[in-house]
Order: sequence, then C-alpha cells, then structure tokens
Amino acid sequence: MNAIYRRQENTEFLEMEGEYLVLDQDAFTVTKLNELGGKIWSLIDGSRTAEQLAELIAAQFRGVEPQRIREDVRLFLERLTSFGLIRIAG
Repeated sequence: MNAIYRRQENTEFLEMEGEYLVLDQDAFTVTKLNELGGKIWSLIDGSRTAEQLAELIAAQFRGVEPQRIREDVRLFLERLTSFGLIRIAG
C-alpha cells in the first residue's frame, strides 16, 4: 500500500444532492460513488498512499475497525484503477 495514487486528468467530480459522480471525459462514462467513495476520491491528490488515505478516512469514521477501512480503501482504489479513473503516480 505504498503506491501513491493520482486522479486521471480528464475526470471531473460532482456532488449533487448527496450523490457523488465522477465523469470520465475520455471514455464518456459516469461513475456513481457512495459517501465513502466520495470522501476517498476527494483525498486522492497525487500525494497520498492507500495507507495514508485509509488513515484519513479512519479519523472520520471512528468506531469502525481500521483493518476494515484499509481493506475498503484498497478495494475502492483497485476498482477505480480498473475503470481508468485513477493511476499510480510516477
């Protein structure tokens, strides 16, 4: 979980009435995120590892087991990478 993640350049993020949407301008797709996904997306700025993202999320969701948060963040990052919305920086 040491890789640093960065959003792809041709994406836009919208929050509308409690829904979170990522628009991929290259693929002409819209990906809907849940609340946790929206929070993680907003933290992906090209300077944080998955572990750092998980720590920031854990601070917002006290009472949730840190291992569960790490696993959720890892899976979320894998999915976004497979959709082409984020990449490993470098």
